Amino acid sequence: MVRQADIFDSSINVTDEETGDSLQNIENNGSNSNVVSNGTHELTNGHNGGKPNGSDQTQEGLATDQQDVMESGECGAGGSSEMVLHNTAGWRALESYMACLEHVMNAMAQSINISESDGLQPNNSNIDNELCNLIASATEHRNRFVREMSHHVLSSLVAMHNLNSQDESARSFTREVSLLIARGLSDNWSQVRMSASVVTRKLCELLTRDNLNPLLPILLPPMCLNRYYIAEGVRLFSQQTWREVFADTGRQIVCEYMGDVVAFYVQQSEAENHAVREAVCACVTELVTKIEKEVLSVHVETLLELLMVCFDDDSWPVRDSACVATGHFVEAFPEECKATSDEILDNFYHNLTDNIPSVREGAAVALKKFCAVYDDRVPSIIDEMKTGMAAIKEQPENSTVNENLDKGPATYSVVKQIHDNDPSLHENQVMYSCGSLAPKMRKGSHARRNKNGEKRPDTGGCMAHSFKRPGQPWEITDGFVLLLGELSSVEKLRPKIDQSITILFSKVLQHKYFTHHPKLFTTCYKVLATLFSNMGKMYTKRCLEIFLDGLFYGLTIDNKLAQVAAEDCFLTVAKVIGPNILKGRVENYDSKMLSKLHFVQ
Repeated sequence: MVRQADIFDSSINVTDEETGDSLQNIENNGSNSNVVSNGTHELTNGHNGGKPNGSDQTQEGLATDQQDVMESGECGAGGSSEMVLHNTAGWRALESYMACLEHVMNAMAQSINISESDGLQPNNSNIDNELCNLIASATEHRNRFVREMSHHVLSSLVAMHNLNSQDESARSFTREVSLLIARGLSDNWSQVRMSASVVTRKLCELLTRDNLNPLLPILLPPMCLNRYYIAEGVRLFSQQTWREVFADTGRQIVCEYMGDVVAFYVQQSEAENHAVREAVCACVTELVTKIEKEVLSVHVETLLELLMVCFDDDSWPVRDSACVATGHFVEAFPEECKATSDEILDNFYHNLTDNIPSVREGAAVALKKFCAVYDDRVPSIIDEMKTGMAAIKEQPENSTVNENLDKGPATYSVVKQIHDNDPSLHENQVMYSCGSLAPKMRKGSHARRNKNGEKRPDTGGCMAHSFKRPGQPWEITDGFVLLLGELSSVEKLRPKIDQSITILFSKVLQHKYFTHHPKLFTTCYKVLATLFSNMGKMYTKRCLEIFLDGLFYGLTIDNKLAQVAAEDCFLTVAKVIGPNILKGRVENYDSKMLSKLHFVQ
């Protein structure tokens, strides 16, 4: 009888020579077989040029062979199978062997279920110890396809066991399986996360709640995070699993294991995959908006530190998510955030002048929350807003958005960055799913944070590691115009929007000479409509005239988005002060313009 407490032996590694020996008989039996996939490349277990492709090699040997192939340029249909032993292909035939093993174990699990229907209990000792060790090692394999398939096999292994047995061996088995699943749920490849999510659901379905509870400190944190993972399949599957397992008790469960959840989020915020770091920030937002303050208060400092590091991320979705989460933190825990308010404000300014529009929008919302709770900081923020709105004066005529893209003709309508074909940027690199951008996205770190309150250099950031530039003057003005619109939605801040700010705003619409002014004007028209709506009838009547030239320009501009925004702004004015008053004001200003307001009824 096999002791289940020893069923997973970490000393066995599927990539070591010992494991190769355990598979040697299978490889020898299939040494004359060839596997061809869609004619694209050939994985051969037989001989190729006198060299046995199924020969046993260590990781170091394989890496050396791959590097030699890359350096010599010898690549083609006649190459050996070692050339494709990376994360874009299966590991020899190991993936196929694992798939075969899965089908065998599924058949065994079905026979066990038939025995249970006859009143017989499954015997856990029927599972071979060496086989279990092999499956456990395969979940840590360097090749993602093997890791993915090993979790499918692990699902079959779970189905063969009596998980609710009260003996110590069953409890030890479920704990070891949970540790393997948790590692898969945190994998950098979405396919591996998906297969681990399938095992998670099956494990939760088979276990009773009393037997599942001891495993929640292991499984609950990654289950929480994957509900916000960028890959839609993983996200939707994880959300459905959460509903099936916890129903309407999810919030209480998270509160009970809050320490484990926070610790896992901190760990995942250091992940190499930028999509994971983005999901962490979204999860932190969920905590601060849905969990009781009394439960979360002891973790505020830890989570705030996590967010400050994510502000320095090269991936703009991570910076955006960190900004949104920090805004909620400031609103919910103003006293706890006061000690780091200078750094928080600096980060908000940094995002407000980012070259990505959605990042600027998120920063404007976060700054509104900051102003709402820290009244003493409002005057300095208003002064900064005036300076930012005046930055448009420094905008050169030839504004650029993608200034470091190759200026040559695009190939198949795809533009390329300068140095995009540099082999050193693409060869022998770690690969990730969700766009495979993770190696290019430098994550934030404690060493990169500036803790003295001074503004950090503007690094920008976009979809690739070399696509960075500081915000241009028009983008800086765009961010502060967005902030003006957000501040007008807070009643106690409306008196701060005085005549000087209104005049500065109107002058922004006078700068029509640079290439991307329609983008800025579109933002201005939207914010102006919000401003008139929030500030009311008296403000609108008093200030309308100084904006008329800019608004009518928007009706004739060669940009559909700007045209629609200008029309919507006129309709908002008509709603606030009345269509007849609007037409009267326009007629007094310039009767020739009245015909352009045909859409105002």
